[in-house]
Amino acid sequence: LWRRTPAGFHTSLNPHSLVMNSSRSRSSTPGSSGWSPQALGMCLVGFARIRAQPTAIWLQGFEVASVSLLPGFTTQLLANTLWALGRLRYRPSDTWMQQYWQQADRLLFRLQQATAVAEVDSHWQSEGQSLQQQQQQRRREAEAAAAEAVMVLQAVGR
Repeated sequence: LWRRTPAGFHTSLNPHSLVMNSSRSRSSTPGSSGWSPQALGMCLVGFARIRAQPTAIWLQGFEVASVSLLPGFTTQLLANTLWALGRLRYRPSDTWMQQYWQQADRLLFRLQQATAVAEVDSHWQSEGQSLQQQQQQRRREAEAAAAEAVMVLQAVGR
């Protein structure tokens, strides 16, 4: 994975080099290495899916490179990453796992908030529909009463 290609370029599947390269880059943001959380996580998932066992050094490099990117992992990527680590029989450090569970908690909290907002919206929407239905029913009753009154008046001769 880390050899030179025939064109003389290094392949980029060395996550450990991401840490080394990002420390030399001008920007100190987690994505400055050029790897997004999605790309890094899916690289690990790819290994697990094809049942290729990366070296321990590669896995350690993945861990070091991904720990700062975990806040950008989606719920699906978190699940896929944990699945891949299990499939590859690699146990990350306690620090990495703490970051993992913190991100899972953040995403769960956001999901709970979104669910609560959706429930309130749904309640008010149904309340609004119920109110609108009540108003329509009253209008129909008033129209029916008016029509009946017209018929009574016509019957009496007015």
